[in-house]
Amino acid sequence: MPDPSPPTPCLLAARAVTFSYSPSHAPVLRELTAEFPAGAITAIVGPNGAGKTTLLRVLLGLVRPLSGEASWTEPARVQHVADMPAGARARRLVYIPQRLSPAFGFLVRELVEMGRHAAGAGPDRAAIASAMERARVGELASRPFDELSVGQQQRVGLARALAQLDAINAPAALLADEPAAAMDPLQATHALSALTDVARAGRAVVVVLHDLAQVLAFCERTLLLDAAGRVAAHGPTRDVLTPAALESLFGLPFDAAATGGKTTTLVPRTQARLAS
Repeated sequence: MPDPSPPTPCLLAARAVTFSYSPSHAPVLRELTAEFPAGAITAIVGPNGAGKTTLLRVLLGLVRPLSGEASWTEPARVQHVADMPAGARARRLVYIPQRLSPAFGFLVRELVEMGRHAAGAGPDRAAIASAMERARVGELASRPFDELSVGQQQRVGLARALAQLDAINAPAALLADEPAAAMDPLQATHALSALTDVARAGRAVVVVLHDLAQVLAFCERTLLLDAAGRVAAHGPTRDVLTPAALESLFGLPFDAAATGGKTTTLVPRTQARLAS
């Protein structure tokens, strides 16, 4: 008897997704198909209004597309995300929004613990402390969340997501919307390194980023969206993130900046002139 085929790797995907917030408005996403495999970080890059955050919301099942679907695949099982109960989604899909907006004055430790509750797990002081340490907010544990800077609040959002992931004993994906935009360079590097650790542990990671240096440094794959919410390119970052592709998306030329013969960022040509 031949050996059975290897199981399909866990995969988050959008299949021919078209989405509009209103029937009277043009679609935000148009016939979008993309895959976000486990074990890798995939960046979503595109101009303002391209539908990057909306795509995350579709993948999370928070909104339902007009046509097409978001799916979550595990070995021998495929689920339509929008049809999964909220509790089941929280045990597979973890979200870091651009800004956490708790309604009350929770302490940092309390907010991080909510990640475990979302995954259906009870409190675990050691696990919560570990998540806060990896997100570098351990010293903020007893601080009220609303007294923190925006960058510190983003790190708390990361800690909450890590606590949720730690409580999930199953395949899972982490989706993050500009998770380090308000952080200083050191903290942003630590945060994106934490996402790298998540991917190396076999999870799928999807992150909206505008900083092209961060995309090149941390993301194995990139999805480029054009201004109409269509896929402009999708694949390995070094193949997709090119000056020509970015000029097509943003309408201005880009130059590659390299260190040791390796491209480390792509800079709009007007900026390159100012720096020279």
